[in-house]
Amino acid sequence: MKIIVAHPSKQHSLHSAYSIKKSGNLLKYITTVYDRKGSLTSFIKHFSGARLRKKIETHKTDLLDDDEIIQFYEFDYIISLFLNRFPRFKVLREKHRQYVANKFGRKVASYAIKNDADAVIMYDSTAKSCFDILKKKKPSIRRILDVSIASRPYMKFNFEEDIKRTNNNSLKEEFPLLWNDSYMRDCTDEFELASDFIVPSNVVKDSLMFCNVDKNNIKVVPYGVDIDKFAYIESHDATLPLKLIYVGQISYRKGIHHLLNVASKMNDCIAVDLVGDYSKSNPLYIEGKTIPNVSFSGFVTRDKLAKKYQEADAFIFPTLGEGYGLVVLEAMACGLPILCSDLAGGNDAVIDGYNGYVFSGGNEAEMEECIMKLVSDKASIVTMGSNARKTAEGLTWDTYYDSYSETVLNMIGGEKDEYNRSEQDIN
Repeated sequence: MKIIVAHPSKQHSLHSAYSIKKSGNLLKYITTVYDRKGSLTSFIKHFSGARLRKKIETHKTDLLDDDEIIQFYEFDYIISLFLNRFPRFKVLREKHRQYVANKFGRKVASYAIKNDADAVIMYDSTAKSCFDILKKKKPSIRRILDVSIASRPYMKFNFEEDIKRTNNNSLKEEFPLLWNDSYMRDCTDEFELASDFIVPSNVVKDSLMFCNVDKNNIKVVPYGVDIDKFAYIESHDATLPLKLIYVGQISYRKGIHHLLNVASKMNDCIAVDLVGDYSKSNPLYIEGKTIPNVSFSGFVTRDKLAKKYQEADAFIFPTLGEGYGLVVLEAMACGLPILCSDLAGGNDAVIDGYNGYVFSGGNEAEMEECIMKLVSDKASIVTMGSNARKTAEGLTWDTYYDSYSETVLNMIGGEKDEYNRSEQDIN
């Protein structure tokens, strides 16, 4: 089989591509920005600030050889990276991103047809132009959409519910495109053009079914975690206030406004550490800094993140819109009980009372109730942390690689390359 994995940015596509490579069926991994010798990306990296340089360096993996990678429209996407530095230009940034995605998709479709590919794997909000061409010109090429986050119509529905609940329009200000009819139509058109879907969680599966996608065409393959990078240190006996850690954007989508409300009521019981980039003009920061048991640690590099997890008693993730939330697995790998919303995606791995607790997204009373279960039974934190680590050990990237390639090959009726299968058996 000849399978193309293509993404104009990155997401988890490097892992997907390696999975297909391991099965012996990768034709090419196609992207825009990639940090390899001789590339424009590599050249620009040397003249970039520390933050942009770190961002560029993530667009590379040792899992793929350079000759397995093709770059299209590299300069165009570098402009997108530059625009990311200006949050106020959300609409312009999104329009440019979509412009690049459409150009990129057309080029991928042309390459797939020319090289007689059996399947093209692309990612949500990047695949419309590619799949449109393939469906019209060569429908025999399987069009597999890897959907990393809840569908936009489903997110809009949940956001509108939260806006009604809180009488706060900040979610609409954060994501104005969800109220743009043309943008939302493009999202649903993409679903209609795909032949198959891979999702990381049941939340994403439900969100596609919300958009009338046939559930039989959706396969769930959870993401993985590097358990060596997020090492387990057995929890110590917890004392009050419990140290809760959150990792991610400081935004309304992540449910931080609800977390701040709960934290302010539980001043003697919990101390909340918010790890993630923020602006001092962010209303959530302005509100949060007045709450004595809330602290903002700002952006923390990956090499220091494990230590932050290990210093906490439990992980909390109140998100209102997600795909999986890899931070859930990272925290589990470090031995933290999980407190997360039922919109986190990673809640698929949480078993109430075993390795954490799940509450309804946006429901502050349920969030507080879940926290109080840990507060009132501090001794359970050590056991639940150990159980969380066991859960993470069953959700590694190696597990993902095997499951992902098997799922894709079943979709297109192929098998793993005999040489690669034999080699794996020997090893």
